[in-house]
Amino acid sequence: MKKIIFILLVFLPYIANAQYFDKLYKQGYTQQQKGLYYKAIKSYNAAILLTDDKAKITKAKNSIEFCANKLENLRITAQKALKTAEQEKLKAENALKVAELEKKNAQNLVLVATAREQMTKNPTLAIRLAEKAFETAPINPPAIQTQRVLYDIYNNQ
Repeated sequence: MKKIIFILLVFLPYIANAQYFDKLYKQGYTQQQKGLYYKAIKSYNAAILLTDDKAKITKAKNSIEFCANKLENLRITAQKALKTAEQEKLKAENALKVAELEKKNAQNLVLVATAREQMTKNPTLAIRLAEKAFETAPINPPAIQTQRVLYDIYNNQ
């Protein structure tokens, strides 16, 4: 009886470690299936520390390598998504600048058209509107239409 107890006491740590290895390995596998790769790697590393069985160590190391590859793929995908988002942001900013330029151009054309209408009714207002259009023209030199309106106003008076 003493021999059996002694044998159990001697081999109990190995039996317990084997059980803990299996528990930690299963925990790591569950975490891996959920996409929790960092936690899975920690569980696999802890499991490796509890065994001397080379087959189990190899199995855990292969699982660690799989998780590391998954993490690397996720990192690459995230970098690509970030780059795409930055490019789309630049496109949107450029489109906004173009839209603002077009808005200014449209406002300028409204001023020119109003100045043309006012040429015969109120030449002073027409001059002021044409001058304002000339000053706020979004392109340099200012639009030819503005110059033409000012020329017509000054020469027709």
